[in-house]
Amino acid sequence: MKAPCRSACATPFLPLLLLFAAAAGVVSLTYNGYLANRQVEQDAMSDLTQHLSRLAATTEYLLLSNDLPRVQEEIAALGADPHIVSAILADDTDTVVAALQRGMIGRPVDSVLPQRSAEDLEARTARMKRVRGTMAGEVSLRPDRLTARAVYPVLLGNAEKGLRPSRIGLIYVLSDVAALKAQARRNVERQVLQYSAMLALLAALLWLVFHYLLERPVGKLVAASARFAGGDLSVRAGLAGRSELATLGLAFDRMVEQVAESQRALAKSEERFSTAFQANPDLTTISRMADGRFLDVNAAFVEATGYGRDEIVGRSTAEIGLWVELKEQELMMQKLREQGRVSSVEARYRTKSGELRLALFSGVLIDVEGEPCLLAAGKDITARKRMEEQLYAEKERAQVTLHAIGDAVITTDAQGHVELLNPAAEQLLGWGAAEATGVAVTTLFTVINEFTGEAVENPVQKCLREGETVEIASYCMLVTRDGREVAVEDSAAPIRDREGQVVGTVVVLRDVSRARTLARELSWQASHDALTGLMNRREFEEHLSHAIATAREGGEHHALLYLDLDQFKIVNDTCGHVAGDELLRQLSELIQSHMRDSDTFARLGGDEFGVLLQHCPLEQAQRVADALRQAVRNFHFVWEKKSFDIGVSIGLVSITATSGPVQSVLSAADMACYAAKDGGRNRVHVYRDDDAALVQRHGEMQWVARITRAFEEKRFRLFRQSIVDVMHPQNIAEHYEVLIRLLDEQGGIVEPATFLPAAERYGMMPSVDRWVIRSLFTSQGERLREAWSRCRIATGKCGCMYSINLSGATLGDDTFVAFVREQLLEFAIPPGVLCFEITETAAIANLLKAAHFIRELKALGCRFSLDDFGSGVSSFAYLKNLPVDFLKIDGSFVRDMVTDPIDRAMVQSINSVGHVMGIGTIAEFVESDAILAVLREIGVDYAQGYGIAKPCAIEP
Repeated sequence: MKAPCRSACATPFLPLLLLFAAAAGVVSLTYNGYLANRQVEQDAMSDLTQHLSRLAATTEYLLLSNDLPRVQEEIAALGADPHIVSAILADDTDTVVAALQRGMIGRPVDSVLPQRSAEDLEARTARMKRVRGTMAGEVSLRPDRLTARAVYPVLLGNAEKGLRPSRIGLIYVLSDVAALKAQARRNVERQVLQYSAMLALLAALLWLVFHYLLERPVGKLVAASARFAGGDLSVRAGLAGRSELATLGLAFDRMVEQVAESQRALAKSEERFSTAFQANPDLTTISRMADGRFLDVNAAFVEATGYGRDEIVGRSTAEIGLWVELKEQELMMQKLREQGRVSSVEARYRTKSGELRLALFSGVLIDVEGEPCLLAAGKDITARKRMEEQLYAEKERAQVTLHAIGDAVITTDAQGHVELLNPAAEQLLGWGAAEATGVAVTTLFTVINEFTGEAVENPVQKCLREGETVEIASYCMLVTRDGREVAVEDSAAPIRDREGQVVGTVVVLRDVSRARTLARELSWQASHDALTGLMNRREFEEHLSHAIATAREGGEHHALLYLDLDQFKIVNDTCGHVAGDELLRQLSELIQSHMRDSDTFARLGGDEFGVLLQHCPLEQAQRVADALRQAVRNFHFVWEKKSFDIGVSIGLVSITATSGPVQSVLSAADMACYAAKDGGRNRVHVYRDDDAALVQRHGEMQWVARITRAFEEKRFRLFRQSIVDVMHPQNIAEHYEVLIRLLDEQGGIVEPATFLPAAERYGMMPSVDRWVIRSLFTSQGERLREAWSRCRIATGKCGCMYSINLSGATLGDDTFVAFVREQLLEFAIPPGVLCFEITETAAIANLLKAAHFIRELKALGCRFSLDDFGSGVSSFAYLKNLPVDFLKIDGSFVRDMVTDPIDRAMVQSINSVGHVMGIGTIAEFVESDAILAVLREIGVDYAQGYGIAKPCAIEP
């Protein structure tokens, strides 16, 4: 009875077990199927993200290189993945420019992407706009969860092969998840089937146990199962034998062992993950999405930020003040919640020391104990970013510099083939940069000798062979593509890699055609006179120096002729400088025609010429000089129907072994020439050491140097001598003649008669006159202004006056009037206080110019006095043409007028004529009271002389 009862009792238990097995299978199938679907979705999206990250980076690089066909190949390569359904690249106008299916190219995106409703189209448009705006890709599942879609932004370049210029394009990829899900479901079903079968087997075993064996083994198995369910992995059923229950117990033990092994593997995996997490060189963190608090950070992050791990873990970024842009962090978190991952996000962070740095982060959502967390990894790109900016700036500068360089620049490879031409090289060589690329540099140009026309080795070939910088000779010419020959300066330098190997050359060509032409012209101009084409003074002195050297060393005899035209100034003043220049050219040709080939003819300056007679004794040189004088004398210069007879004064110096240096010989010739002029002009004067006229001339020339040194050493002094009112002795108005004195090297006073003739002869008087005016204004400006005002207040007229002597050379200085005007303005001197004295002789020398000069300064308010009046032959004849204010009667008449009735009559007549013309009179050389009394009797206005006051120094 018991056995049937046990069987009957076990019989309802078996269906329950089978029902439990079935229910467990269904639950396991459902749950594992759900987990498998989630895993498939995550894996598919992860794979799609990796594909798209790589594809986006590759596409951007290829688009920057204008390589759209390679982009099409990269997208077409996605077809190798059987789960990729569709892949397209759209530009910013949403036009397909590359696709997995080539038939889609050129079509709008909306026509090639499937859409189920208007809401789908609107959502896709918003997603594409969002991706473009944020520049971050999105990966998500479509609503049917059978297709994964990914949209990634791409920076588009200016491609020339069909891609329109745009800013941001999109890569859109669809991946079929259905097949993966089906495969996962089959795997789950297989596992569940196995599990269900195991449960069924277990049920059968239990049934057998209960049916055939004792309940104790079952109890042990149940207890073991309970402990296993409680997490005890060390439990074993411990059933022995060959029964089904023992087998089930053995299977249970194996299952527990497998679970324990899995747990150990999981622990090792976690240990490896922790090790990898800490050892990762990237900045890696795990933080909660809810509040941003860090759960863990690796050593690289700790080192980069400068914070200790304890200072970071458990705190949020806001509490630490780590991220600089918190808004960007919030935006990144939002993207993570929406997309599950972010990539290539640049973020600035602040280290503990306050330094700002830049990192490139990527992140993904993970589950940590059921809580969403962010696993982020980043690289510090601060140094790279700075280097990129520096490299970009250097590249820009190099490109701008290369294009801005005016010289032609060519770079070649190690075989001498052209790699680059700058615009200057294109223009010089006649080759375009594109067509020249890859062409041998010897084809672009050749180099020839300027004088022989023979080919010269190309500098690039020589540079590549020798590995050193090569420069071509200055006489080389470059032959261009069109056959032009261009004078160039050329250098070729090697380009080396890091190992020092020559990998190319850089060639710099400079067109120096104009420079060489100018150099030749300058060389000619440096040694020749531009007007006559004759040798100039500097070159003539070189020839003269050589002649002196040959005379000293070889005992040879030469001769130097110094020629000065006599009537040149008349032609210049009468007909103008154009006529004067033409006269010089014609005379140069005339004299040149009388020269031997061995003689040297040069223009030394103005109307002065030099002739060097090689191997010519003194007697023969005298004949040559006289022949030249006669040839010039016989020459008639005609200009605008006016004919002029020209003369020439010639100084002759013999050059022998005893001759001095060049300057000494030239000085001797110059003195001899002036002696010829002083002797009546149009003659030849031979220099001799004992010539008295030349000794005097030499003394004057020495005074020129002494006057120059006196200017430099500031040894000139101003003196003044009173001029009194003869008819009105009570007149308080100051009236002085300003005089100049020179202090010699020992401090003694040198009278003007000693040094002024030399200054007059050698054209130094304009400088002396300017010095007198400026020094007077500088030292006496305040006194002049006060005296002028005092005189105006006391007398109501401009009686105060300072007389300043002007030389004949100053009368011919066209800039002197402007100088006086500037000085009057600078020192605020009343012009009426000045009276300029010019000699009668200087006025007669150029009457028209003197009259113009006087009118110019009188227009400013200055007055004029005609000095030494009466010494000329026709004084009264020209007086009416000179608007002077005073006549200064020549002292030779005044000195003896008390005893000589003729002198008295001359003074009286000059005074009478002056008063008739409204001109005041001044008698000079008044040395006694008797002379002053006669002057007062005659009615002379003013008197000056040692009998009235001696010159005295003007104190500053």
